[in-house]
Formats: sequence, structure tokens, C-alpha cells
Amino acid sequence: MMLKETMPSTDVKQFKPSKYQKAIFEAGARGDKNIVVNATAGSGKTRTIKEFILNHMPKNKTWIYLVFNKKNQVEAEEKLRLAKGGYASTFHSLGFRAVRRSIGNVQLENNKTNQMLRTKTDQNEKELWNVIARVVDIAKNTLTDVTSYDAMMTMCNRYSINLNGSAERIFELVKTIIAESMVNTYTIDYTDMIWLPIVLNLGMEKYDYVLVDEAQDLNAIQVEMVLRIRKKNGCTIVIGDRNQAIYGFRGAGIDAMDVLTEALDAISLPLSITYRNPKAIVEYVNKTFPEISHECAEGAPEGKIENIDIKEFREIVKPNDMILCRTNAPLVQPAFDLIRRGIKAVIVGKSIGEELENLINKMKKSLRNSESVEDLLDVLQEYRLKETERLMRKNKEASVLALEDKIETINVLAEDCSEISEVVDKIRTVFSDDVQGVVFSSTHRAKGLESKNVFILRYDLMPHPLALKSGNLWQLKEEENCKFVALTRTLNNLYFIEN
Repeated sequence: MMLKETMPSTDVKQFKPSKYQKAIFEAGARGDKNIVVNATAGSGKTRTIKEFILNHMPKNKTWIYLVFNKKNQVEAEEKLRLAKGGYASTFHSLGFRAVRRSIGNVQLENNKTNQMLRTKTDQNEKELWNVIARVVDIAKNTLTDVTSYDAMMTMCNRYSINLNGSAERIFELVKTIIAESMVNTYTIDYTDMIWLPIVLNLGMEKYDYVLVDEAQDLNAIQVEMVLRIRKKNGCTIVIGDRNQAIYGFRGAGIDAMDVLTEALDAISLPLSITYRNPKAIVEYVNKTFPEISHECAEGAPEGKIENIDIKEFREIVKPNDMILCRTNAPLVQPAFDLIRRGIKAVIVGKSIGEELENLINKMKKSLRNSESVEDLLDVLQEYRLKETERLMRKNKEASVLALEDKIETINVLAEDCSEISEVVDKIRTVFSDDVQGVVFSSTHRAKGLESKNVFILRYDLMPHPLALKSGNLWQLKEEENCKFVALTRTLNNLYFIEN
């Protein structure tokens, strides 16, 4: 079948589709089969969807393009402003429209769970509120049966949720809150926007074409939304990279691509050419992951891979370079080394800093108003030993990994500090969502980012030893995916910083 343009492209630069993109466009234009595109890093997933909508989708068809955040939605709307019959939307916007249409005006309260807990718990249980809120959120996102103790325990183990020895009470409150959330629908939170349309079977608009980007990161609710909004004879096209599925700890399914392929009875098509990585990186990735189809683009630069020591790193690193590590703790010292030299540096993740502060505040309850860093570190060490032993008994290696990283990060931050307030100040100085200067990041936070020069610190932590010890197949796969993400962020040069 010949490709034909049905809408004018808005790009000044001529777009030349690869053989893989041509196959996707042709199959999508026919519209007789649902399509799951298995893409690789830097292969132009978003560009492929937008080009299909603009130039290859049949005329007079309704369509929706589902993206993950408002920024992507705004960018898509700008690019697709000439495309008629559809629009770009986040999953939450789609769900919220269904809620408003079926229920009417609703009040948004993102602290909804804690507000409900005020009348259901006493003062002694207030310390459980944050845990309960997380369990409620994950249970909604994964559509877990909250009436089943075993299902809830499996979910909490899967997502490394520390129940603080209060599983029965937490599950009781979670069950109550979720039941009430299905009845009192006039106050909703962010998760309710996508949860309520599914559990209450609210009516949602249907489209001739449903297009989904970053499909590897879909959770159970989002998968259900994708399945419910296609017209009877419509076509669903989802694009994702199963080798970049690293958000399992947030509720995303490590096997979302496979679930969609089966549920949609879809054909699978590849998108295997990377337009980001140079030849040296592609060759290294292929040797490291021979099972992944990761091909070099025509005219790609050579690039280079080098092993360097920390002294060489300090001499060559410059603003806009990216330093990656599996965990956060090893990033702290080199980041502050640069800051002390007057070079702007950030560790990506304001929420990480907030979690560290929360842990410090939790430990301060045992310090009897002491502001001593030495006292804080002593209490942290006691907590680490106690919690690690408890978690390992329950085979929660992922939870141990997260705890170890937080405590080790605080230990590094506490160097040269005498008072706890100084540690908190350092946390607020370095952890940020403002990605400027020299960018330090965990591999999880780096997905979607790229840089001309990428430095990998502590490559021996990919995969992490605790994940290897766990034996959990999903966790092992996610660790391999973390390594793949780290190796494929560079546009030119990749450096391994030797210990």
C-alpha cells in the first residue's frame, strides 16, 4: 500500500520516515488491526505518532492522543494544531471529563485521604496516615481487591510499602476509605479522576483512533481506559519501550506492553532505529543487551566510551552534562564538590529531598529535642539495623534497597555538619526539579532526559545487588531496564567513573 498525505505537515524540516515508520503508517492507515509498536530508546516514538496523525490517518476520523503529563499535552497541541477531528489529552483530563459529565461539578481535594482519616483515627494513629494514603493510591491504580487480605499484602510487598507492623488496621481503613470514595463522589483527588470512571463504569467518549505514547508506563486503570474508549470498528495504536519500563514501584505494570498486545489482539511492529545514540553507544548496547533491537541511524556520529577516575571527571564536567547512578547517595559528594567550586549542580528530584526530611523528622522524635548530627546518625543506624532485619525476614529486598539509599544519602549529607538544620539546608540546596547546571540523577529520574555527555557513577550497582538477591523476576527485569536507560541517555560521549 502506498503512503498518502491527507494533511499538510507543519515541520519546516523534511521528515523522511524509516522503513519501520512506513510500516506503522501503512498498517495504521488501513485501520483493520490494533497495533502495538515496540520501540527502542531515542527512536522517535512521539514524532511517529504525530506524523501519523498529521499525514497518514484517514480523513474524517475522530481521534485522541493520550500522553502522561500536561507539558506533553501542550507540546502535542502545538504540533497538531492543524489536525482535525481530535485532540491530545492526559489520562487524568480524559477521566475528569467523564467524572464531570456523569457526576457534575466536583470538589478537588488532593489531601482527601488524610481529610477522611481525621474522623476515623485517633491521635496515636496519625503516624499511619501517609502509609494509608499511599496504600489507597496504589490500590486504586492497580485495581487491587481491597477486601482480600492476601491481595493487599501481595500488593504492599510488590510496591515496597512498609506497613509498620499495622497491616490489619491499615487494610481496614483502606477498605473503608475506598468504599466511601465510591459513594461520596463529589470530593475527589487526582487518582480518583482516572479511578472513578473505571470502577463506576462512567460513560466516556469513544474514538475511531486511540493513540497512546509511553505505553510501557501504563498502570491497570490506564490500560482499562485505553480499552474502553475505542469505537467498535476503530483502531488503537500504542507505542512504548518495554525495556524502559522502570516505574513499577509507582504502580505501573512491568508487563503493560504484553497486557495491551493480548487485550487488543494487536499486531506487533518494531521501531528499532535510535536517532539519539552514536555508533559507539549502539555497539556497546547491542553487546550488553543482544536481545534488544537497537539500530544505528544513518549518519550517526562515532561517539566514544571512556573509563575515567573522579579527578578526570572534575576536570572535564561542565554545565548541561548528566551524571547518573542507580542510587542517590553516591551523587551527593560530587554534586557538592562542584557547588563548593561555584558550579551550579542539582540532583533531580525535589520529592526525594522531601522524603529525606520526613525521615529525619521521624528520627527527631527519639532525640529529645537534640539538634546534634551525631545523635541523629546514631538513631538512624539503630533504625537501619532494626528495619533491615524486619524487612529481610519478609523478603522485602526492594524496601531495604530504598531505605539503605535514604540513610546513606543522609550520612553523606551530614559530613561537615554539626547540627541537623545544616543537613536539612543541604537537602534543600541540592535536590530540585529545576534541571539546570550539571545534572545529577538516579536512573529512574533520568528517563526522558538526554545529554551530549553522560557520566555513569557506580556502574557496579546496575543491577543492584539487593535486587539480584531477591530473585523476583519483575524486579530483576526492572533493574536491567535501569541499566538500558542509563546507557541510552547520551547524544555523543559516555564516561564510566571508576571507583
